[in-house]
Amino acid sequence: MNLAMVVGIGLSFGMLMAAGYIEGGMSPHIVFFLFSHITPFMITLGGGIGAAIASVPKGTGFGMHKLFIQAFTSPSHDTLKTVEEIVAMADTARKDGVLALEAVVKDIHDPFLQKGMSMVVDGLDASSIESVLRLDTANMQARHHAGIDFFNKFGAYAPTMGIIGTVMGLIEVLKNLNQPEKLGGLIGVAFLATLWGVMLANCFFLPMGSGLVHKDHHEAEGRMMALTGILGIQAGENPRVLREKLLSYVAQGGRPKEEA
Repeated sequence: MNLAMVVGIGLSFGMLMAAGYIEGGMSPHIVFFLFSHITPFMITLGGGIGAAIASVPKGTGFGMHKLFIQAFTSPSHDTLKTVEEIVAMADTARKDGVLALEAVVKDIHDPFLQKGMSMVVDGLDASSIESVLRLDTANMQARHHAGIDFFNKFGAYAPTMGIIGTVMGLIEVLKNLNQPEKLGGLIGVAFLATLWGVMLANCFFLPMGSGLVHKDHHEAEGRMMALTGILGIQAGENPRVLREKLLSYVAQGGRPKEEA
């Protein structure tokens, strides 16, 4: 689980609820009022998601449940483990030849690295390997950006949907001008839609979109590191030199102590 995403969204939403509690005269009235009227929430959430689905490719919009899971899932790529795996293969290739890696390739945990090493074992030249793997990475990022765009689109549409909901609520207010005792409650409900729209956009969907951007960068960087290792093995580089190259992709705090 992406703990930073959970804590960040929880803190943001929690502070808003706490502020509503305090401003309500230390009474839960405002917080309960927010959740006791479902219509403003339906207009902003349903309207915003509907508009976002209509704005992105069909597969992205209809697969939005997967995007939510991805937003709250931590990157599974273990950079140091991949470095050591590549260096071990480089050492084997240097001692016994590239064909000796044929038995190792099937046990590689990273599909991208496995694909690249399979091409090395098959004897493809460096330019062909690099071309295929870079194209694979570009297509992966295009898919990621479609998902990121979904969250950004919702962040743009939700406040507007909230304003639409508020206008609809104010129409109801105008219909009841002859009953002054009802106006306060009706106006409050009308503005709930705007509140939900801004809150859903800024506390949930835009942060989730930004989180997916960071995940995309992390995965793309991991692939570039793997590509460096694959091409290094194909070129017969010294395992120690290759290890130094690969560790340049690792943040200082994540490197082994002797390297950091």
